[in-house]
Amino acid sequence: MDRNSRATAALLKKIFVFNSLTEEELAQIAAIARFRSYKKNTVIFHEGDPGEGLFFVQKGKIKLSKMSADGKEKILHFCQAGDVFAEVLLFDAGEYPATAETLEDSEIGLIRHRDMEELLRNNGEITLKILKVMAKRLREA
Repeated sequence: MDRNSRATAALLKKIFVFNSLTEEELAQIAAIARFRSYKKNTVIFHEGDPGEGLFFVQKGKIKLSKMSADGKEKILHFCQAGDVFAEVLLFDAGEYPATAETLEDSEIGLIRHRDMEELLRNNGEITLKILKVMAKRLREA
């Protein structure tokens, strides 16, 4: 595994659904990640857009916001290097629940839900580990 893949795997390990996976399993997920550079003040996606998957910040700062009923922006969260966002869309093809915009030049990774589904179809061990983590999370909720 090269340095970039190791860094991606280490970041993925921090995501609750992946924290029980081995380094080799994380490398498989890192291999399906796509990366893109965004300039400052670029919208990555808008609230209501069709979802692609989970995003993670390698470098930069991201603002997540929603529009209120009266048309005002409501800031939900700021993400920086090491943070993930839109994780609910990793396993679902729903719509983005918020807008994501860069606040500075940023490097963003994306794991598309269709790529993740394909990986899970072909790797029962990863699927089982993720299901166990999610079941535990639901039990504790």
